[in-house]
Amino acid sequence: MPVAELNLSVREDRILFNKDPVHINPDREEGLPFVLYRNAFRRITLLRGFGRDELVQLLRALTTDHSVGSDFAGEDLVTAFAAVASSIANLGPALGKASATMQPL
Repeated sequence: MPVAELNLSVREDRILFNKDPVHINPDREEGLPFVLYRNAFRRITLLRGFGRDELVQLLRALTTDHSVGSDFAGEDLVTAFAAVASSIANLGPALGKASATMQPL
């Protein structure tokens, strides 16, 4: 039976699936786990149907320099994710797809 969602936990230096690390980066400046952690993200949930286009949008929000000329310029990571989630939520029903949830504490 397929899994309905994929839950990842975020720690300061790693992202975990169950208790297994799927990404480790000890860089406390630019490492992905710490960027998420310092923005209060502790869990990432990808729901069934989360597709390639949504993943590209999510990764774009993560890798964007939020300080200069981009779609997310001047926004913090939480605001950028909210914009991506809104976009995915708006497209999701039309495409029959689910979305990702990333909620800060």
